[in-house]
Amino acid sequence: MRKYIILSMLECDVLVVGAGPAGASAAYFCAKEGLETVLIEKNKSVGEHTAVKIDSSPNIDIERIIREYDLPIKNHVKLSKWHTPSGNFFTLKSDSGEFYFQRGKHEDSYENIVSRKALENDAQLITGVNDIKVEEKDIFEKVRIKSINGSITIKPKVIIAADGGNSFFHKFVKKEVLRILAGYGISGYDFTSPDYSNIYLNSELLPGGYFYVVTCPDGLSSAGAVVNKSKIKGNIKEHFEKFVRSNDSFSDLPMRSINYFSGFGYIFRIEKHYFKNLLFVGDAGGFIDPLLGYGMTPAILSSYLAYEVIKEGLEGSHRPLDFLSRYENVVEECMNWDSYYQYREIFECMENKDFEWLIDFLNRLQEKIDLNRLIECAFI
Repeated sequence: MRKYIILSMLECDVLVVGAGPAGASAAYFCAKEGLETVLIEKNKSVGEHTAVKIDSSPNIDIERIIREYDLPIKNHVKLSKWHTPSGNFFTLKSDSGEFYFQRGKHEDSYENIVSRKALENDAQLITGVNDIKVEEKDIFEKVRIKSINGSITIKPKVIIAADGGNSFFHKFVKKEVLRILAGYGISGYDFTSPDYSNIYLNSELLPGGYFYVVTCPDGLSSAGAVVNKSKIKGNIKEHFEKFVRSNDSFSDLPMRSINYFSGFGYIFRIEKHYFKNLLFVGDAGGFIDPLLGYGMTPAILSSYLAYEVIKEGLEGSHRPLDFLSRYENVVEECMNWDSYYQYREIFECMENKDFEWLIDFLNRLQEKIDLNRLIECAFI
């Protein structure tokens, strides 16, 4: 990926920390607007921290952003099948649907494509950042980093923290971890139909979680298990393998895989999503769906909202402390997870017999009313 010559001192409008989906998006939005943008990443290359996989996420207020900025999607499906251990299932038809995004170190991953778009709009990318120190007064005046390019001091007007659920900047705010979701899966080709996503519920093998299978039109597929880490003994890989062995439809998936992926999603609350001239986006802001752990939609949306607030503030005569506080109101309005935390509590109490009853009930109710639209209004 093309980079600029790095100096020992840089001044910029926006410093974005972390080149994952949220950080790459934030850098692109800001750079495209003409803001002097620097994007830093701890790994030597963008996307290096994750293997090839497909992330799916519901279309909640992001389709307009995707179209306007030509963000890369791999699929847009409007059907999802929710399965019980007995083989019963309910098909949800959604007008808005869900998007699939390719992740990882390859050039055609979301984070690589969007990072390149940022560079094409004159952003600067610094990789291999292995140390960060900040000089803090009324604002974060300087950020000193060590990278594969040497030591650099950056003087930003605004900082966007997009460095994940264990952000370097979390030490400046109060943080309460509520749950940790563990995930493990494999990627390959032609696991299932590209016309719909599949979600499998099983409280015994996947406590507090689910198994999913998604496929893109070109055949690239991912299958994975997500569970509540506190509810399992052993590791998430064992739960993935047990579930695959329990379902004849998936018995050959491991043999068709090209790689595996694993990770954790931290569901937490922080006291506020800004601090001085710092904004949190994506996983660093706790913007992960508390119910199912979806992350791409909140990553894109929170980055866009941060960009809008920064753009408006820097165009005016306000000091950062004056205009950045607006970010808190904006994200709370657009991403209020309170009901989702309640749904998560209910979900974790459900047993397999409850899933069987629920899917059967939904199928019977579907014969009488437009249930799909009702569900979409409640959850999407």
